[in-house]
Amino acid sequence: MRTLSSEYTHGEKSPLPPKLRTFVWIVSFVLMQQVIASSAHAGAWTPKPGHGYTKFWVKWLPGFWYMDGAGNSTDYGTYHELFFNAYAEWGMLDGFAGWIHAPLVRNFWLEDTRNGMFGYHITPGDPALGLRLRVLKQGPFRLSIDASARAPLASGDPVQEVYSKESTPRLIALLRVGRGVWEFQGGLSFGAGWSGFYTNAQVSFIYMTGDFDSVISWNAEAGWSLPRGWQLRVRIAGWHPLGNGTAPYHDSLSGQGNGTQYIGFALETDVSLGNGWYAGLSLEGGLLLVQRQTGGPVLSPFVAKRF
Repeated sequence: MRTLSSEYTHGEKSPLPPKLRTFVWIVSFVLMQQVIASSAHAGAWTPKPGHGYTKFWVKWLPGFWYMDGAGNSTDYGTYHELFFNAYAEWGMLDGFAGWIHAPLVRNFWLEDTRNGMFGYHITPGDPALGLRLRVLKQGPFRLSIDASARAPLASGDPVQEVYSKESTPRLIALLRVGRGVWEFQGGLSFGAGWSGFYTNAQVSFIYMTGDFDSVISWNAEAGWSLPRGWQLRVRIAGWHPLGNGTAPYHDSLSGQGNGTQYIGFALETDVSLGNGWYAGLSLEGGLLLVQRQTGGPVLSPFVAKRF
């Protein structure tokens, strides 16, 4: 959740030149903006000491068309993912915060096209703990570094074979419910926010055990406040393996494996319910380079609390 009010929008004076400050004021007035409240990751912003944010969301993916490592698509049977997730962040010191992402339960349903039977798989997700340190605070601008570790609670072994939807079904992939390796991430975030608008960009390097490829992940987003307590955010993100591992690439329907790649988007909106509570909905999907995972939209309703 991007809570600019924790650092900037409540009383911090802008050092911008008068003309630029006037332009920002006009934009803010036209958009009738108040405060930005955002999704799970807070990017470059850190909450004040003793304050923070919690979020709970449900992710539903109705999958279709498996995309292989060459970007070719193949139709297969019915597939659904239903995940329950929690996130919390809190300010520990001025400019220093901790956060936890807890994928509570993951559910997978996959049809076997050879006989029409369904396989059902349930597992805990892989939790992550992280720390964020702000290294620049200049007017509306923020620069932070982030470090985290994700533990492999979910098994990385295949749990079901995936067959094509053809008159003679053929094996096209496997279903994995986790990667089964440790992930260590270090990142850099840069953000800028004014009353009613913010933008943020983040790039991270992820080292994985098990001889998996290291990964470069990135995202860029912008958010606006709207009348009547509504907010809107748009985001693009990418996940790119570096090809430096020795483990084989995994054709995994869930994307939980080595060699997964994508560039995707998200459109998110929420509304203030008062007393620091928010409710919203996120829509995500793939744009380019979707490889070694299923296609399909991701819908995520959520509730959040700022404290």
